[in-house]
Amino acid sequence: DYIIDLQNSRTSHLIAFLSFAQKSFGFSRKLGFLLNSRVKFPKCGLIDPLTSQERILKCLGVEFKEKRLIFWNRKPTDISVLGAEFKNLIGINVSASSKWESKNWPLAHIRKLIESIYSKLPGFRAVLIGDRQAREKAIIIENSFKLKPINLCGKTSLSDLAEVLGKLKVFITPDTATLHLAQSLGIKTIALFGPTDPIRHTVKDSNLHIIFKKLPCSFCYNPKCEKKECMLQISPSEVFSKLKELVSA
Repeated sequence: DYIIDLQNSRTSHLIAFLSFAQKSFGFSRKLGFLLNSRVKFPKCGLIDPLTSQERILKCLGVEFKEKRLIFWNRKPTDISVLGAEFKNLIGINVSASSKWESKNWPLAHIRKLIESIYSKLPGFRAVLIGDRQAREKAIIIENSFKLKPINLCGKTSLSDLAEVLGKLKVFITPDTATLHLAQSLGIKTIALFGPTDPIRHTVKDSNLHIIFKKLPCSFCYNPKCEKKECMLQISPSEVFSKLKELVSA
């Protein structure tokens, strides 16, 4: 009967049209003329995801009483993957999606950050987080240290991941889905942005701390980039400085 297109891509608009729904809702962009109830996309394009969704849902008479990310009905799970250690954990997301190599913070930077954690924050332990495709990168990082980080790459389900994130003091991540999950759980999060615009892909929150470098090529939205200058310029010392501030608060 109704299709609400929150993706607003050419593909999603085309699917909505070919579904022959009575009513379809979305933005008037990227084949938006195929929808029969459209909202004008702001010229600047700089609106956060919840504001974007709110504008579409208002067409159906839906009003937001509150705008924040929530992870509902979280049931405790067995997180034996963490071992006996549940205190003073710093989570580091090793990589974004394999399709978005340009979003990844260099492995050398991650290693230097962990070195600073172990030398300047005694008692803290690094936890490497990522999917199965991040395993090789995580092993390289893990083998660089005598006190090995806890490597959970490819070892957690979504429920496990939510439980693990809930045990962290701080979570450090590039622009990827786990960022939003951490934010919905109220975890102190340092988000490292490069090719994508943080304004368009995050929701403002006191627990979210964004680091990015505005370059002439920003924000290119290219999934692959040989130089990755925008991520290279985010230094381990800058991230550690923010991390130290958050764990001391």
